Amino acid sequence: MHLPVASPFSRQDFRDAVAKANRASGKPVVEERVLNQILYYLPQLYELNKDLLRELEERVAHWSDHQRLADIFVQKGPYLKMYSTYIREFDRNVALLDEQCRKNPSFATVVRQFEKSPRCASLALKHYLLKPVQRIPQYRLLLTAALGVVKEVANHANDIMKQGDNFQKLMQVQCSLNGHHEIVQPGRVFLKEGTLMKLSRKVMQPRMFFLFNDILLYTTPVQSGQYKVNSMLSLAGMKSEEAPSDGSPLGSKAPIWIPDLRTTMCMICTCEFTLTWRRHHCRACGKVVCQACSSNKFYLEYLKNQLARVCDQCYIKLQQKDKGEQSDVAVSPIGRSSTFAFSRKQKKIPSALKEVSANTENSSMSGYLQRAKGYKKPWKRLWFVIKNKVLYTYAATLESQPLLGFFLREEKSGPAEKLQFKLYHKNILYYIFRAEDIPTAQRWIEAFQEAMIL
Repeated sequence: MHLPVASPFSRQDFRDAVAKANRASGKPVVEERVLNQILYYLPQLYELNKDLLRELEERVAHWSDHQRLADIFVQKGPYLKMYSTYIREFDRNVALLDEQCRKNPSFATVVRQFEKSPRCASLALKHYLLKPVQRIPQYRLLLTAALGVVKEVANHANDIMKQGDNFQKLMQVQCSLNGHHEIVQPGRVFLKEGTLMKLSRKVMQPRMFFLFNDILLYTTPVQSGQYKVNSMLSLAGMKSEEAPSDGSPLGSKAPIWIPDLRTTMCMICTCEFTLTWRRHHCRACGKVVCQACSSNKFYLEYLKNQLARVCDQCYIKLQQKDKGEQSDVAVSPIGRSSTFAFSRKQKKIPSALKEVSANTENSSMSGYLQRAKGYKKPWKRLWFVIKNKVLYTYAATLESQPLLGFFLREEKSGPAEKLQFKLYHKNILYYIFRAEDIPTAQRWIEAFQEAMIL
């Protein structure tokens, strides 16, 4: 039977290191009271395990006389409850150790030197502070008859194990942030992480959020899986509400404008913009449209009921909304005093998008692919360009997506599935792509994979 009881905290190992530092500096590097609190019940737990090991070894040596072990643990049951007290104070004692290392450079030096010694086996003191918590699950595996005695303590140990996993996650998040940010705090619990898209007047931009029990971390993804911290929001007093699906009434609030440079054609009729056939913004919805698709004006509430250019789609909706109220003066065509819209100029709608507008020079891959935004979503045939590790999508609006940090999953189940591949970020499905043939799909996959590596 193997029942380890020794650790770097056993007996006087760590205390000897502190005492040696005290003699070298001529004064205590840490108060004895603080040191006792950090070590807490470790000396008593060591003596308990030493005594338990002695009795178990003696029982095994005379196994023919007494073929049972449960009675030993039943006798030690009241003393095993010291683990509950140790577990209850574990967070506070670890926090005290961190505080002393941060505020007391001399003590921090002693800790670092001790952790580098062969006695610690390349583990931090925090890991050894956790070892007494791990001892109870080991007993549970060893025992059957005395399971009822140690079950309560084992449940406490399981809770601490979860806290250990939480500590590792907190450390992982802290190491992934640019700059110095104290994410590891006593009592802080990691809950969830995920990517949300920031809606702005310029472009939809990905933002990474980390949710804890006390704060919400708002970050921007950068290279090599790192994140730039934009804000650390306290959850105290914070309220959240779901945005209404229909939004505010059309024309009651200023819309988010689609940037001019991100559009290649009218978002209603798809005619291409030229030097003479210019872009216009609908003041109601923010879309970029041509002159022929925005020849009407309407009174908009957020503009203090002033007339403003609107697209045909918004014009119809606003007219229906205002029907019967301002039927005589609701409409005024641009550049005309009449209350009716003038006839449209003939639009030039090309048969296909000109690929030259995709700027494929120096790109690693370009061409048509079909794209879906998820399972059971409609497919759209779009022009894509991979250039400088960025995926550009050319449609009514120009989309761009840096590919660093993304990864692909290929479909291999059948011939049709071999044409497809999926784009993921942190196990979140972004898009499904489909090529016209297997060789083309393979070339796209290789281009994507190359662009995903820094």
